[in-house]
Amino acid sequence: MKKGLGVFLALVLLLSGLTPLATAESGGLSGTITFLSGETDEEQVLVTRAVIAAFEKENPNCKIELVLAGMDDREESIMADLYAGAPVDLITVDVESIGTYANAGILYPLDDLIQEIGEDDFIQGSRLQVNGHDYGFPYAGCSMMMYVRNDLLEAAGLKVPTTWSELLEVAKALTKDGVYGCCLPAGQNNATTLWANMFINMAGGNVCGTDLQPTLDTEPVRKALQFYKDLAQYCPEGISSYGYGDQITAFCSGKASITFYQGRVIARVFSEAPDLLDRYGVYEIPTCDDGAPLQFSSYNYYALGANTQNPELAKAFLKYLCTGQNAANFALSAPGHITPSLHSVKNLLTDIVKTSTEPILAKSAEKILFSFDHAAGEKGFNESANAGGVTGTTFTRNGILNTNYSYVRQYNILSGMVQQVLLNNVAPQEAAAAAQAQFVEVLEDLQ
Repeated sequence: MKKGLGVFLALVLLLSGLTPLATAESGGLSGTITFLSGETDEEQVLVTRAVIAAFEKENPNCKIELVLAGMDDREESIMADLYAGAPVDLITVDVESIGTYANAGILYPLDDLIQEIGEDDFIQGSRLQVNGHDYGFPYAGCSMMMYVRNDLLEAAGLKVPTTWSELLEVAKALTKDGVYGCCLPAGQNNATTLWANMFINMAGGNVCGTDLQPTLDTEPVRKALQFYKDLAQYCPEGISSYGYGDQITAFCSGKASITFYQGRVIARVFSEAPDLLDRYGVYEIPTCDDGAPLQFSSYNYYALGANTQNPELAKAFLKYLCTGQNAANFALSAPGHITPSLHSVKNLLTDIVKTSTEPILAKSAEKILFSFDHAAGEKGFNESANAGGVTGTTFTRNGILNTNYSYVRQYNILSGMVQQVLLNNVAPQEAAAAAQAQFVEVLEDLQ
């Protein structure tokens, strides 16, 4: 995968050198800032370094020091430095952490930067406001989609499933001859947490209410667990240890006919399974027959520490990095996986993808463009940014940040609940009740 995408990335960087990038408004900018980035994949790092080099060339009195850190290390560093009042500059912050950090007064407001770019340019659902202020800048989006082997579906005389009942029917029919109908994660990890949360929302429920208190011992959660169990019987053996990457591998290797993931599958098929290029399609994830017609979508954010010593330089670089051609180049480092947060960047990317002769774009253009539209669609929903936002068959982007959601991941509350049902044959109602009690206890211990 790295070799194929590396060739493409080299082309992107070459074009970047020939095409005007987003221009920095120098205005006497000077000084140094540290950029703690969580984007550690090779392709994203190369694009980021190229943007930094271009910015520093246009602003010779400025220095951007890039520091790379994975999620765990980044969170530890952010918490230690921010809460200590250190002069932290530009950092990557998870969606569920922004509210916690902003309420603690350790983030710098970005209202003027948002206004400078234009509020209307931000795709709906990408902005997160805390007490009426923007503390995070959405630099990249993502959404979960369904990947289907169309050739196998057509051979079986079946249509693309749009509901849970249809998905179960299709998965059962396609489980034969050593190939499984679908693939789910079921390890104690963030992948299983996300899928369980998505199924709960689709069933008409929430992990937490608008008061941020647990709502797991409810009928929608039980329904979601039962669906997880029903669908798991058509998944490969060993999914109890599966995480994000295993789902991609199962699909690209031909082990599973259907999988669910973000757009990275598109690049992996191109690099690892080119024989599948004309044999699969990308679609919305089937929703609960009598639940909310939502799709999971989310955004990643950059933020500034409240005590940054050079906020003007940090904001100028942030704008340079996240708008125009620079933002487009970053998205193209993982075509279809990284989706834009700005309409202007989405339009730019659409034009590039539609007209490019680069193989990965030309051969997957329809799928990549679908990922952009899917992430920006009206059905997009993320409970960690909209606590208690689902009610029966409807959902609302209420903007209530679930600051307790990080504990769901930290203590594997949802993934543990799934494993109880799949591995220990615990009834969904018992597993949901136990998870509710665990979540309540965790929150009580933290008080």
